[in-house]
Amino acid sequence: MLPDPYNIGYQDQKFLVIEKANGQPVHRLSELREALQKSVNGFHVFEYTRGESLQRIVVRAGDSERQATQRVLKRYGITEESHFAAK
Repeated sequence: MLPDPYNIGYQDQKFLVIEKANGQPVHRLSELREALQKSVNGFHVFEYTRGESLQRIVVRAGDSERQATQRVLKRYGITEESHFAAK
C-alpha cells in the first residue's frame, strides 16, 4: 500500500492474506478487481484471514477513493491506475 492521507494508519501493514473484499471471496486478483467495482454503503471493506494481526480495513469509496488514486499516481510517477496482463 502506497502511503496517502486516504489510507493513513494502514500503510505499514504487510504480508496479509485477503479473504474477502466487499463481502466477495477473493482467490485471484481478477476477483479483487471485480469486488472493488461494488462498494458496501459507500465503503470498501477488506477482510483478512483469521489469525492475521489485522482483521479488517474499511476505506471510503467514491470521490475520496478517486482523488486518492490520482494523488498516488502523481506522487509516485505511476502511469496506469491498474494493469492486468492477459492470460
